[in-house]
Amino acid sequence: MRTSSVFAPSHAQVLAGWEAFRDGRELPPGAVRPTILRSWVRCRKAGLEPEQLGRMPPILDREALRQAREQSAALLAIAGPVLRDLHDIVRGTGFIIALTDGHGVVLEVLGDRQSLAYAASIDLVEGSDWSERVSGTNAMGLALIERRPVQVVGCEHYLRPLHILTCSAAPIFDAAGEILGVLDVTGPRDLAHAHTLGMVIAAARAVERQLRLVTVTNEVERQSRTLDVALNAMRDGMLVVDQRGHVLQLSAPAAALLGLDRQSAAGSHLSELFGPQRWVTDLLRRGLAFQDEEITLTREERTLRLLASARPIAAEREGLQGFVITLREAREVSRLVQRVRGDVARFELTDVLGISEAIHRVRQEAQRAAASDLTVLIIGESGTGKELLAHGIHNASRRRGGPFVAVNCGAIPKSLLESELFGYEGGAFTGADRQGRPGKFELADGGTLFLDEIGDMPLEMQASLLRVLQDRRVVRVGGSRVIPVDVRVIAATHRDLHREVAEGNFRADLLYRLDVLTIRVPPLRERPGDVRFLLETLIRRRTGGRRRFSDEAMEALCHYHWPGNVRELENVLEKCLHMAEGDVIRLRDLPPDVLEAAGGAGEGKAHVAPISELEREAIARACWQAGGNLAEAARLLGISRPTLYRKIRSYGIRLPRPLRA
Repeated sequence: MRTSSVFAPSHAQVLAGWEAFRDGRELPPGAVRPTILRSWVRCRKAGLEPEQLGRMPPILDREALRQAREQSAALLAIAGPVLRDLHDIVRGTGFIIALTDGHGVVLEVLGDRQSLAYAASIDLVEGSDWSERVSGTNAMGLALIERRPVQVVGCEHYLRPLHILTCSAAPIFDAAGEILGVLDVTGPRDLAHAHTLGMVIAAARAVERQLRLVTVTNEVERQSRTLDVALNAMRDGMLVVDQRGHVLQLSAPAAALLGLDRQSAAGSHLSELFGPQRWVTDLLRRGLAFQDEEITLTREERTLRLLASARPIAAEREGLQGFVITLREAREVSRLVQRVRGDVARFELTDVLGISEAIHRVRQEAQRAAASDLTVLIIGESGTGKELLAHGIHNASRRRGGPFVAVNCGAIPKSLLESELFGYEGGAFTGADRQGRPGKFELADGGTLFLDEIGDMPLEMQASLLRVLQDRRVVRVGGSRVIPVDVRVIAATHRDLHREVAEGNFRADLLYRLDVLTIRVPPLRERPGDVRFLLETLIRRRTGGRRRFSDEAMEALCHYHWPGNVRELENVLEKCLHMAEGDVIRLRDLPPDVLEAAGGAGEGKAHVAPISELEREAIARACWQAGGNLAEAARLLGISRPTLYRKIRSYGIRLPRPLRA
């Protein structure tokens, strides 16, 4: 570091130069160092009076000084011990140790009693301003301007009262090159020595090194905290291990996933945490990174299925330093896959529409089934809404946050059904994915597996399904690893499974395993009043209430036998909306086969229903439209509430829960 030259001109030469400058005369050649002369010029421009010291601003009061010291707290904390060491060195010599902030305000002064008394007489006290613009040419102020160590001796000071002093100062820089403050040693002029400045420079550099060390340490701690927050914010668990496999850092999610305490797990070896695993050996001996390796662990009688990935940590010179290992619960991955694939239950039990006693009983049975985890068998003709009911049971159960996976057992070829249900290992058969694939049971882990058309499942597959239902474990095709699954099974069929058992097409033991809770969904022809209700509800949803059926068309549809059930009803509604020219769908707009089967070839040939049936239907519809408010229902019907109560009891009408619009 550059320093200003010392003792080049003699004291007499400098004094002569100072007097000439004060009087406005030409300076003798070589009388003053260029650095000092430039400072004097700046002082004159600032309006400083060289003969006196009384132009200083007031010394900072206690509160202002406290704030100044607080702003330089880091500097004071590091420089404090250095100041005391310097004071011990110069004790008894009349020298004073001072530290300023980056603006020249004195933060701390050390010295013996006599030296401090003299320093006070020239305002060299805590809170005083020793910048050049206030105190004239001096080492502290000049070091701030020149940004380098400076020694000012005797008459080189711009103010005459300071001519008896020698001061040596060095700036203290932070890591960014900004001046934090100045370290100064001031004493009698006749004790001036170049070694004093060297001592000050060494002390200032020591403070800088310590400041940088603290800065680096704080930055490391900040990065460590940031990394820790980032690790803990991730849903995946993460471990950082050294090249020998010892845990350096364990995120909170990883500790929770493995059932470990973060503090006690630090320093553990991977083999202690995961047991004898092939991937541990390959990772540590061969440095082989991997992606989504399946791991099965047992923790306190709990089986964990994890997906692990590992990446090496390498430095350019040091080479391999360790590994970062991420852990994900396989069930969580499956749930993410289900959300992406759309394998979620989309309907609620309130979507099972109808006001008949039969459909009300179905909803009640489904609600009871949802409260348990037992296997459910749904029986009903095609188009009655068996899958919709399965969706509703899942969404009303404790598994509603898990996946809902549907498989049509009659639509998958026999050769693929086993791998579809149970998955397969890589290379299990020609055309198989090299990494293998999980089956529907694995994908439904933690949720519900809906086996539609279970009666069409090949007989040879039924034994495998029975084993999984009994053990709640699957083995992939071509593999030997046993994978535990937590799956609730809902099956559905349009077949009479007892007859299929009698005919040898279905295993009796599988039927007993499936037929725990049985719900029969009645066909539409057995649900009086539901046809009108469904048509009115669905057309209102489709058209926002803008379109409707004529009375004759509605009567014809109500007397149609609906072999395709609700699915056919929805299809007929779409056809009618397409064919009708106006807002009213008339008899002529109905599909010919429906019109013919209903017995109506033209306007005016609608069937006549008994008055009691029409009255019961009207009361049920009004109660639904009123949202269960019987006073409102009575108003809609134009009868009194007592009369409505009496007729509800007479017809045995069950008031439905409010349905979604």
